[in-house]
Amino acid sequence: NAEYMGEPLVEMSTLVTLVGTPFSTFTRTISMGLVEKGIVFEQVPALPHSEDAKAHHPMGRIPSFRHGDFWLFESLAISRYIDGSFPSSVTLRSQDIRAAAIEDQWASFIAGYAFPALEHGLIKVRLGASVDAHNEQYDAKVAEGQHASSAILDIIEASIRGPFLLGSEVRWPDLFLTPILSDLNATVDRNLIYSRPKLAAWFQLMASRDSYTRTSAGTLEAKQAKL
Repeated sequence: NAEYMGEPLVEMSTLVTLVGTPFSTFTRTISMGLVEKGIVFEQVPALPHSEDAKAHHPMGRIPSFRHGDFWLFESLAISRYIDGSFPSSVTLRSQDIRAAAIEDQWASFIAGYAFPALEHGLIKVRLGASVDAHNEQYDAKVAEGQHASSAILDIIEASIRGPFLLGSEVRWPDLFLTPILSDLNATVDRNLIYSRPKLAAWFQLMASRDSYTRTSAGTLEAKQAKL
């Protein structure tokens, strides 16, 4: 059940496959990067811990990535490989070693801190609650999640250097953060984005990109829009 994605802007001699459901933020990070670089790929919409996921990641996580007979897992490793193996007019990782290190720093920060605070601490709390679960325990979890998410987003807001997170060009940290905020935008806590002027402008800019639109099917935002 592979899905064709992308436009043939880069000559491909071997098949590229992305394993992971579009609902996954890290899978979407990689699919956005592939679209940004014009790389044709197939997407196998595997869920975490499914047989397809476990076949290529020792912990059954997603995404995993195939280029010809070469398999790779973990999003940061995949992102580095994509820029190193598919040269094009679009680069998502700087050639300057210090600039690239800063980009890795923020991609790691987003994956290590923003993802658990927002996705696990708030978004999934909202999604997992039934109507009759709105009690003091639920309210306390939401308040805790909002506080932790706000702290992370304040750090990011203070660090934005231009129209994109690190300046005038799209880089991998933009693509790590965008799917998380897309999910947040689908909840009642979306004002955590729009109450921060630089973050709101950045998110609106990212949401206007072709890579955002092409990878939106199957995401939380797309599912909520149908309700």
